[in-house]
Amino acid sequence: MLDKKVHIRPDDYLGEVSLGKGTFTYKIQNRAAAEGLIDIQTVKD
Repeated sequence: MLDKKVHIRPDDYLGEVSLGKGTFTYKIQNRAAAEGLIDIQTVKD
């Protein structure tokens, strides 16, 4: 994120499920730099 700190503040965990067994990589993309919005996805390795 170009040396910027990123904080996640979820509103709730409704609909969230466990990732399960295995190893995962977090894919973090900058959606809208001006608003500080990011998109986080998990990718199973």
